[in-house]
This record gives sequence, structure tokens and C-alpha cells, in this order.
Amino acid sequence: MKLRIKTVFMLIKRVGTSLKNACRAYATEIIDNIAKETNFEDFVRMSIEGDIQQQVRAEVTKIYPVGNIEIRKTEVMGDKPVAEKKKRAKKHTEKVAEEPKKENVELSS
Repeated sequence: MKLRIKTVFMLIKRVGTSLKNACRAYATEIIDNIAKETNFEDFVRMSIEGDIQQQVRAEVTKIYPVGNIEIRKTEVMGDKPVAEKKKRAKKHTEKVAEEPKKENVELSS
């Protein structure tokens, strides 16, 4: 199962691009490691309870002090097996093929 995690975090002061990018990359790496080590249910529970945010904040603070961090959105990407997707696509094409054709009728007055 593939997940997309979107976070928002603020550093305590304005910083340059290189420092922001370093913090973002490190936060992404930490979240990836947590996601690989846990199953989906535990990951969701940890994100709701704030455990992931605490871990990320503790680690990213080593680069630069973090003011606040939140997980704003978690998306499940491609949770359905490929076979099921093909079945749905086949049903859709069958429905399109079965639609009756409308005939043009001319009215004379």
C-alpha cells in the first residue's frame, strides 16, 4: 500500500532555502522509515496521537529548531489490486458499448 503524507512545519525563524530543504528531506526520510517499520493501522494511530510528529520534531531539531509540526493530510495511493482495476475498466467499456443508439428522425410539416 502506498501512502502520501503531507506535513506542515514551521521553523522558529526565517531561514535560507538550503536549510529548509535539508529539514524537509530529513523529515521525509524519518517519516519513510516509520512507515516502513509499522503497519497501516499503527501508522494511522501514531499520526492521530501525535507520536510521529514528536519523533520528527525531535530529529529535525538537530538541524534547526522546529516551532511546530503537523501532518495535514494522509492519502492512500493505489490501494486496489491491479486485477480489480482491470475488471472495473472492462465493466465500464461494456456499459458504453451497450448504450442504445439514437436515431435521427426528421419531422415534416
